[in-house]
Amino acid sequence: GVEPLKLEVTVTQQLDAIIKWAAKMTGNRLFPKWEGSGIADNRALKHITYEALVYFEDFDKDPGQIMTIMGIEGKFLLRTGDIGNDIHCLQLVSGDGENTNCTLEFEAKRWYHIAATYSEKDWNVRIYIDGVEQANLESFVIFNGVSTAPEWSYEQGNTRSFWLGYSYDSSRDLHGMMTEVRIWSKALTEADLQAENHFYEVDPQSEGLEAYWKFTEGGDNTIA
Repeated sequence: GVEPLKLEVTVTQQLDAIIKWAAKMTGNRLFPKWEGSGIADNRALKHITYEALVYFEDFDKDPGQIMTIMGIEGKFLLRTGDIGNDIHCLQLVSGDGENTNCTLEFEAKRWYHIAATYSEKDWNVRIYIDGVEQANLESFVIFNGVSTAPEWSYEQGNTRSFWLGYSYDSSRDLHGMMTEVRIWSKALTEADLQAENHFYEVDPQSEGLEAYWKFTEGGDNTIA
């Protein structure tokens, strides 16, 4: 004699995915050959932001090993792991050996927006995960700025260049995917990162946007 409960459920289907294309980085690596004007002028950036969308497939590496996201070994590098730092946790390394570790542990099988900024204005490095500040290190002095485009276009001898998914040797690859990779010649703020749709798209003509890898199509072993 009791009336049955009634519940109305609305189901929607998203026909157009937010993330359409990504580069699979497991066992792979990418590096740009800088050409033209702008970042290719081999100028050291006094203010910088690295950012990318990263999907971790797994963290199947031995303790002390590394998964590289982006940057230059021994200069300004975003990675997870390293001796004393869990492979699930982000680390930013500078040219004079300073490390900044995040306590937040990444989970496998999900996307994260990762950003690291540096500014000579306050000598601070900040790390953001999904638009929220996770680390702030004062007096992170990087002498003469960060050069993402050295005079060499690829690694020769002991010199290092900018890579996606690689640093030092091939065992430090990223197990997962990357897309929306960007370099800015300014330190983006938390408000900038949290702007509507910023994780997924920015205007290519944005002030201070020096490099933008927006993967748009792919097939076999190639991604545009």
